[in-house]
Amino acid sequence: MSRPAGRRGALLGRTLRLGSLLLAGAGSLLFLALFILSSRDLDRQQQSFGHAATTEAWVVHQLAIQFQKLQRVLALAQTGAGGTATAPGTDPAAAVAIQADLLWSRIDLLTSGPEVGTLGALPETREVQAALRHALERLEHLLPAIGRGEPAAIAEAGALLAAQEDAVGRYAQDMLHRAPKAVRAD
Repeated sequence: MSRPAGRRGALLGRTLRLGSLLLAGAGSLLFLALFILSSRDLDRQQQSFGHAATTEAWVVHQLAIQFQKLQRVLALAQTGAGGTATAPGTDPAAAVAIQADLLWSRIDLLTSGPEVGTLGALPETREVQAALRHALERLEHLLPAIGRGEPAAIAEAGALLAAQEDAVGRYAQDMLHRAPKAVRAD
């Protein structure tokens, strides 16, 4: 039994519309699935970036704080050079050496680990690291004279740190207030 041609065309038309609807629905589901997967990946990347940016900010902040602590201890040694010690029985050179060692560790943190990898790649970071390392190496040679309370050595050490003060402050401000995209530039 054959169907009339008009009826066959209508049936074919409905089948094509149904197939088009199913294809559009499948395409929409595929798009939705890809959107959800990429959205989840983006969320993970943002969380990971947020952690890295927070870590970088913490490391830069620690560097600036430790630099200021070293300056304060040296200033106390300077006031103690006139005969009043920083604290009874305290060796000013030992106090300066401890703070200098802590600053060394903060300098090294700028390039340690994957959380601060992009920070260590920045030219500003390398410049500040090199300048601070050079100043601390010179400061180490002055420690025996600082321990003896020699005002010239203490003044020279203070001048070494004062020469780095603007660079460290500028670096900390730039890194802490930069847009995350600028810090992470490839």
